[in-house]
Amino acid sequence: MTGLSRATKYVAAICASAQRLGDRAASGRGRDAGAVTILFAVGLAAVMLIIGLSVDVSGLLRAKDRARAIAEQAARYGAEQISTGALLDGDGTQLQSQTTITNLVCQHPPLPSDATCVGMVVLGPDTVTVTVTLTYHSLLHSMIGTFPDYAETESATALLIPLPPPPTP
Repeated sequence: MTGLSRATKYVAAICASAQRLGDRAASGRGRDAGAVTILFAVGLAAVMLIIGLSVDVSGLLRAKDRARAIAEQAARYGAEQISTGALLDGDGTQLQSQTTITNLVCQHPPLPSDATCVGMVVLGPDTVTVTVTLTYHSLLHSMIGTFPDYAETESATALLIPLPPPPTP
């Protein structure tokens, strides 16, 4: 029986050693619990910030193009405002007054609600120049609150091709 008791003691010692190893592993896991969760949360926040920045940069570029397009459209609209009085008097093609064109271009529906005129419309002899500011509301501003809204200002000039006065009979 000594051989059997020795084998039993040996198995019992192995089991006790395995028990201690399991206890050590379990106690070590307790200190690392949640480490992956913190890493995942930080990584997710970084990915969301990168996505927000890319959306804001593309939105800013789109706002710049849109501001230029609105300024060009407003300048063309202003160049279409020909003085019918001068035309009927035989003075040829002339633009209306600066105040009239500014009121027509900047205070009527040609401009969208998020765009505003900057100053007066500038009239040259045969040109109309309009400066427009468009505000882009940042996505990160709505998420975090620390990023400002962006204002894009663009100018455009339209050319009026004058017609000579009609010949008098």
